[in-house]
Amino acid sequence: MTPRRFERLAPLSGLAFTILLIVGFAIGGSSPDGDAKVASEVAGNAGARLSNLTMAKLVMRADGDERLTDVISQRGDIPPALLRRLMLQATAAVRAKLLAAAKPDQKATISRVLNEISALAAAPAPRDFAQAQRIVSVFSQDTELTRARILEFADTERIAEMIAALSVLSDVPPEHIDRLVHAADPFGLMVLCRSVDLMWNTAHAVIMARPQAQPVEGDLREQFKQLSVQSAQKLVHFWVGRQMVVRKFPQAAAK
Repeated sequence: MTPRRFERLAPLSGLAFTILLIVGFAIGGSSPDGDAKVASEVAGNAGARLSNLTMAKLVMRADGDERLTDVISQRGDIPPALLRRLMLQATAAVRAKLLAAAKPDQKATISRVLNEISALAAAPAPRDFAQAQRIVSVFSQDTELTRARILEFADTERIAEMIAALSVLSDVPPEHIDRLVHAADPFGLMVLCRSVDLMWNTAHAVIMARPQAQPVEGDLREQFKQLSVQSAQKLVHFWVGRQMVVRKFPQAAAK
């Protein structure tokens, strides 16, 4: 089941949505609950040494998953940058819970991150991508041209068209990509770029086109190189599916 198809299921009733979602993942060879369970087991294995890329993948998977967020936050080896990313995507209630349960050596870091979050501007209001999608539709059947135009849109700060073009290549709804573009951390957007097999120079331009973008750290480029296209596609697929589940059933975030 492609990310766009999750959107088409949204109007269904709760039971029908759940049944089709589970069937869709089964046909696609993965289960949302199964993947979440495996991710929790990996994150909860305190004796396992995880690479920065593996830890970053787990953090992205934890978006909308309170249980996985809690498990990851308890790891003593989570880098400060990833802990910050974890806090940024968590809800206010989860942040408060994590701060209360944090180990003494983590409390100062978490408190500092929470202070940074409180100073961030509010997320932009949803916008209409219809015009941008009409522009992109003219060349959307040509994959290589679409990739080239993404670089052009990024370099000229035509963000709506850039998002629309990324949506065409990834089959991810533009509003989800817009969220990644406006996220404080660029990892999710990097994964999306990798999932559609963009070259690093194009991915870098997309990342730098973000509002208030900061210079890209070397670690992000290395993670881009290490991440396979297939692995990036699976991660994006899981992330979009999780967002749809949480939006349809807010209580699912706590499971």
